[in-house]
Amino acid sequence: MEINHTYRLFIVLPILLLLCSPQSRTQELQAVSFESIKTENIKRVKGLSQNMVNTIIQDREGYMWFGTWDGLNQYDGYDFRIFNKHDGMSNPTINTLLEDEEGIIWVGTQDGLNRFDRSTKSFTVIKNIPGESNSLSDNTINHLYQDRSGYLWISTVQGLNRYDKFNQVYTRTSFNITGVDSIRTNWINKVIQDRNGFLWIATRFGLFKFDDSTKFFTPFFHNPDDENSISSDQVNEIYEDNYGNLWIGTQDGLNLFLGEHTGFKRFYHSHQDPSSLSNNAVKAIMEDSRGIFWVGTNDKLNIFDREKQEFIHYSHSGKSTSISNDDVNCIFEDDQGSVWIGTYKGVNKVQLGLSKFNYYRRDPDDPHSLSSNVIHSIFKDEEGLIWLSTGKGVNIFDRENDRYSRLHHMIDPYTDLADVRIRSLHKDHRGNFWFATSSDGLYRYVPSTGMYTSYSASPDNPISLNSNNLLWVTEDHKGYIWVGSTRGLNAFHPDSATIRSWVHKPGDPKSISSNQVWIIYEDKQNKLWFGTDNGLNSYDPVKDEFTSYVSDPDDPKSISSNAVYGIYEDSKGNFWIGTMGGGLNHFDPANEIFTYYDEQDGLPNNVVYITLEDKNGNLWLTTNWGMSKFNPATGEFINYDINDGLQGNEFNGGAWFHAGDGEMFFGGMDGYNSFFPEEIALNEQAPRIVITSFKKLNEAVEREFCDGDTIRLNHDDNFFSIEFSALDYTNPAKNKYAYILDEYDEEWNYRDAGRRRAEYTRVSPGSYTFRVKGSNNDGIWNEAGISLHIVIRPPWWDTMIFRGIFGAFIFALLWSFIYWRIRTMKRKHEVEKKVLAIEKELFDIQQKALQLQMNPHFIFNSLNAIQSFVIASNTDKAIHYLSKFSQLMRLILSNS
Repeated sequence: MEINHTYRLFIVLPILLLLCSPQSRTQELQAVSFESIKTENIKRVKGLSQNMVNTIIQDREGYMWFGTWDGLNQYDGYDFRIFNKHDGMSNPTINTLLEDEEGIIWVGTQDGLNRFDRSTKSFTVIKNIPGESNSLSDNTINHLYQDRSGYLWISTVQGLNRYDKFNQVYTRTSFNITGVDSIRTNWINKVIQDRNGFLWIATRFGLFKFDDSTKFFTPFFHNPDDENSISSDQVNEIYEDNYGNLWIGTQDGLNLFLGEHTGFKRFYHSHQDPSSLSNNAVKAIMEDSRGIFWVGTNDKLNIFDREKQEFIHYSHSGKSTSISNDDVNCIFEDDQGSVWIGTYKGVNKVQLGLSKFNYYRRDPDDPHSLSSNVIHSIFKDEEGLIWLSTGKGVNIFDRENDRYSRLHHMIDPYTDLADVRIRSLHKDHRGNFWFATSSDGLYRYVPSTGMYTSYSASPDNPISLNSNNLLWVTEDHKGYIWVGSTRGLNAFHPDSATIRSWVHKPGDPKSISSNQVWIIYEDKQNKLWFGTDNGLNSYDPVKDEFTSYVSDPDDPKSISSNAVYGIYEDSKGNFWIGTMGGGLNHFDPANEIFTYYDEQDGLPNNVVYITLEDKNGNLWLTTNWGMSKFNPATGEFINYDINDGLQGNEFNGGAWFHAGDGEMFFGGMDGYNSFFPEEIALNEQAPRIVITSFKKLNEAVEREFCDGDTIRLNHDDNFFSIEFSALDYTNPAKNKYAYILDEYDEEWNYRDAGRRRAEYTRVSPGSYTFRVKGSNNDGIWNEAGISLHIVIRPPWWDTMIFRGIFGAFIFALLWSFIYWRIRTMKRKHEVEKKVLAIEKELFDIQQKALQLQMNPHFIFNSLNAIQSFVIASNTDKAIHYLSKFSQLMRLILSNS
């Protein structure tokens, strides 16, 4: 099994389907855009295992599954898990997929049926057993279907099979009808059960209605002489719509079944009718939850307008938002309403009903399209026409006819105004338009006459414009035309030939602070404000003086940046200043205090062009990295980017307009967007959270993790990582995540979609709970999320059993020592007692001996002996024996 990272080759532009009228709905459907996911991007990073997508399903967990010509793909919005033959599948060519009511995924291939075990990520292969009538009739599986009784119907190239899962018995159903080619009819393409319980069977030779209770077939064949018969006997697709109508896609047209007696209504392709079916080979039919009817053919995708009985075609045109291929194999709607289209070159996603913004850009193949995608200024007039100044002249968009026209005026014999960069346009109170160009001065256009008047810089004329390189044009309440240029400020009244200019004068603090004037704004008190590249300026016409507000690094209450691109006063009188690099500034004119918001506060980018207020008091602002909706009361930003349908992430300073009906327009480097703020659809469905991978020591654990599961690790597996995903496919790049490992992390870890991994190292043995929650692209959180219990077993020497055994051993050892010591002391004491007894006995014996020696006879003899030594004058011996006799007498007397 492989894990591949997907590449989003094209940007998704969700389209809001307006249900108020068929005309508006048709116009919106014509603008449907596609996001394509293919095998690889320009960096050769793999996505799908193979581009030919035959079948699509979504499982109960929320994963998308794509069956391709070479592999089964599981998709979580970011990465693919690819299953192939080396994972145990019988064959890599996937024809059909089904998740049954028990959550088992069945995979029908070119060579066998496969049952997928989620817990082990393995397959059980089921094949035809020759000679065994209760086995599959053939190994080429065309379609899988589960009826309301729980039976699994398996369509093969050699008959229909019914699988009873409870008894694990396969029953074959053959078409033995007189006069019918049983070989061709037994090639089953598809089976469905209608709401009345009848089975409808699509074969290579006709359509059959089957009553399973009576085993009776009703055939429907093509009859060239009967226009009410089915259009072709080669039936590819059967679909029951929301009204109970049966639609049959054949190799030669689309059919609506009107009844057994009425027959069929046919829909064919006609070269003379551009609203007819795009191609007669119909392979896929699907009605989505909004009632939109999709038809896939061998040549283009169709949406069928049932009221007009017309088809809208979608084909690959080379545009980034067109479908990736015209050959459509399958169509599927997920549980969030996104429509997935499988083609021969990848899978495409279309999101309807979660529109963010209408998107308009140049179509190089359409001569009535925009002249340039670089939009500098926008205006919507009373008739609903959209005026746009672009990198190539002025365009006027007629929405009703979906057509752009261009204004042409020869500036000189070689230059058409339609080819000039128009940086700003403004409609004055007289209905005339003013065009500020980047190189050819100012032009006034009178629509009623088609006349042009030019105003340009002339070095010899002191009352002319001070530059032909103009940045802004507007009109004040008195009818004066104010023009900002790269060389200062200009003002004049159209009824006068006098043009007055103001320039920055070094050393004069009362002059305008810079000659680069980006924006001119008149507030509700008719005071004029000017945004320059060196500060914000206000003008006092009585004193003819400017007051400048510039950034002071030592003053936190000053403006955050000197480059001012946007000035706006909201309904409460608050001023909002957009700057280059300084973010959004709130300005209090009374106290001359600035408070700023930047990326740290939630802005996507610190370059802010303009701010507009909607009916609910929210501010919409454009930046160099998308658009933001700002709530001044809470300080909260909701950010939108190219993935939400914006023309791009980079906008232009003057490209904005707020129409009287509430519609907002913003333009940039790749077209422009329009929207009604109150109609911006919010994705309110909290996403399902799944754990997509668990790795210990960088080795994947091949199992599926459900909420509350437990995984047990050894003590040396305490380096692990967990990957997760929020299964919301609206705009996965904007999904957010937060995770925590209880008893380890002190607080939640918040991550964006690019960091959907939690990594832990050197985690001590113990029991932990990993919890992860996530949000969808609009910040709706699934607070419950999913949890995983992690038990890290201690080493054997640190377990309770080992500790108990070791403690018992130490206790036994200590007890043995004490017991030995006691026995030793006891033995010593007994020995000592015996010694004392012996000594006493010896002493007694000695006493007795002494007493025996002291009888009168002994004493008489001793004294006679000593007397003899004295008589013999042997003095020494007499003294010696006398001394001994004396000692003996003392001993006897002391022990007597």
